[in-house]
Amino acid sequence: MLQAERHRRARANAAPDPQNGNGPRAMADASLQQKTCSACGNSKPIDAFSLSPLYADGRRGQCIECRRRYNRQWNRTDAGRAAARRCMTPKKRRAKKLWHKYKITEIEFDQMLERQNGKCAICETTAPGGKHDRFVVDHCHDRQKIRGLLCFRCNTVLGQIGDDSVGIMKFVRYLRSDM
Repeated sequence: MLQAERHRRARANAAPDPQNGNGPRAMADASLQQKTCSACGNSKPIDAFSLSPLYADGRRGQCIECRRRYNRQWNRTDAGRAAARRCMTPKKRRAKKLWHKYKITEIEFDQMLERQNGKCAICETTAPGGKHDRFVVDHCHDRQKIRGLLCFRCNTVLGQIGDDSVGIMKFVRYLRSDM
């Protein structure tokens, strides 16, 4: 049966009907009714179950506690985490990554960029380049301290050379030498 058809039937079955004792007064007494949870098997008050138009009585089959437990377990699986990532907007994903990796907010990122006058901390370009066309956070891997915001090109070069100032000086000497 199609989900839309199930949904329509469930709403038709749950519609208030004063003749069948399903009117406003019966709805008010709903808190006195009991329902058995399909997960734990315990009989609980009807308001311990979430509302859902897909069920004939207008409530889910699992109680709220069991549903929460199920959702927590699901979110710990790879499939659950992947589903959560798909639902996340790119802006939210970026904010989460900034906080998780560098412990900074988007506002702090914008303030850093403003302090750098909207330019790369090394080459001072205003065009960040790269796949996402935005500046990246440069940080010291040893001390976990943020140094500044770099364009894609400078970040790539620095990543290849590493955090080795001696190696960088060798590059500078090489570039300045006359061949």
